[in-house]
Amino acid sequence: MNNDQNIIFCGVGAHHQNGVAERYIRTIVEKAPTVLLNAHARWSDMIDMELWTFAFRHVVTKWNNTPRPDLAFKT
Repeated sequence: MNNDQNIIFCGVGAHHQNGVAERYIRTIVEKAPTVLLNAHARWSDMIDMELWTFAFRHVVTKWNNTPRPDLAFKT
């Protein structure tokens, strides 16, 4: 049973398939180094670039828990 559904395949690196998701990914990837560099500027003896994954996770958590106008200021 088809139900008028199609499968469309895209190649590796085809970033034009889902613009909204790609923009959110880009935003997160651009903010993570900023967080890490800020922490390194404050605590240079304690912060190492190996903490990239923690900075990335921090940005994702903050992004997901910040109220947004398009969601009626809900998270």
